[in-house]
Amino acid sequence: WPEREFKKMLKELDVEFEVQKVVGNKIFHFYIPNLNLLIEVDGCYFHGNPEKFEVLNNMQKKNVRNDAFKDSLATGLGFGIERVWESDLKEDYKAVKARFKKLLKS
Repeated sequence: WPEREFKKMLKELDVEFEVQKVVGNKIFHFYIPNLNLLIEVDGCYFHGNPEKFEVLNNMQKKNVRNDAFKDSLATGLGFGIERVWESDLKEDYKAVKARFKKLLKS
């Protein structure tokens, strides 16, 4: 759901993007070529959103480490990286859309 919702948002913003961009040996959810920007849309449970989970299980800990690696990989290769929480899309879609609208004007 969160990836479909974010894809809908990118279309509403009329931005050119790619889905499932491979960088190194990792796949990123979205890529905006004109900004050289990778975007990950993270599910709160699976990625251990710290606003929702004080204690992480082993799967969440593994995903948090993988997310940090992906962030480091992206920046190390000269990409920008942005992350969006599933809960932000659900609870304040307009704010997330405004955030990316502003980023796209940069």
